[in-house]
Amino acid sequence: MPAPTPATPATPGPEPSGRVRREVVRRRLAATGLAPTDAPERAEAVVGSHLALQAQDLESGLWSVGSRSGLTREQVVDAWAAGTITRTWPMRGTLHLVAARDAGWLTGLLAGRAVAASARRRRDLGLDEEVTARARRTLVAAAQGAGRDADHPPLTRPRAYDALRAAGIDPDGQRGVHLLGLLSQEGLLVQGPPQGRDPTFVLHDEWVLDPWRPDRDEALATLATRYVRRHGPVGERDLAGWTGLPLRDVRAAVALAGDVLAVERVAGRDLLVHVDAPTAGEGGVVLAAPFDELVLGYKERWALLTAEQERVVVPGGNGMFLATVVVDGAVRGTWGRRLGTERARVTMSPWDPPAARTRRAVEEAVARYGAFLGRPVDTTWAPAPGGDG
Repeated sequence: MPAPTPATPATPGPEPSGRVRREVVRRRLAATGLAPTDAPERAEAVVGSHLALQAQDLESGLWSVGSRSGLTREQVVDAWAAGTITRTWPMRGTLHLVAARDAGWLTGLLAGRAVAASARRRRDLGLDEEVTARARRTLVAAAQGAGRDADHPPLTRPRAYDALRAAGIDPDGQRGVHLLGLLSQEGLLVQGPPQGRDPTFVLHDEWVLDPWRPDRDEALATLATRYVRRHGPVGERDLAGWTGLPLRDVRAAVALAGDVLAVERVAGRDLLVHVDAPTAGEGGVVLAAPFDELVLGYKERWALLTAEQERVVVPGGNGMFLATVVVDGAVRGTWGRRLGTERARVTMSPWDPPAARTRRAVEEAVARYGAFLGRPVDTTWAPAPGGDG
């Protein structure tokens, strides 16, 4: 039978207690795979089961995979080089890591709204239909065969810009970035493995050897099923905010998902859950990446952050998210990293002085991050402004 679709959420009741909030976060930690595990997973499985992991900051995106899989940074990049995962702009005009076989249908289903929203900006940059069509032909030709083997490396951004200049198109002033993003949102390009920290580009149809091509109903059902499975409990507005889809499409997706989804009433809110959701544990200590799905995966962040804490995690409300330290289902501070060639430094900024047990658990989490990086990590502790613990 079809899954019960939440009605427009009723006005939430009293502010949920700390216990209720922590329980929701613990369930989400288990769902998203951030609860500590000793069983490494394939990068493709982790990324694909989430649909997408936000990755406009490359190192943050790689750690989002590593923190859920037990894989090292090198292993995640190796999966990228092998063509099982890639990076592109599937939704909201934002870079995400996706399973390579999902790149086409995700961009086809979700990217159109961001493309339409940026049309005026492209016009302001002088990228009219004629220029855009010429750029499309130029970049597709430049990427032909790129990434095939050592003699045909992926297309770097400088080489792409050189090709545009040769075609009489000035890539400066963000025009080149917008054109590469547009072709990616159209499903023509995806990003090949990075060269250092620089992006590369390949043709989707050459790089992705086994693309999945669902029809629209199957795509919507898969969207709702995977999102709720890896993010739940969630509200329908969370799914709408994450995908950029209107609520009518989100409700259709939930209905199409069928009886694998159910609705729970939590803190005056109708929340969607997957019937096979894992059991929540204590949560332990998690060093969530900047822009991690634990924060960015939700339109409404009432479970994870109070209003005061959100002002600390998103200073200035400018869309830049700090990395968070989550202890037993509650955010207890932020952390930052500085990556050197031989060592890394992590700065912990707790909102309250941690107990000795918590401090030891944080150090163990830092050690896991060091294992991911493949280099020693030095830790310093400093207080963070704001936060109410």
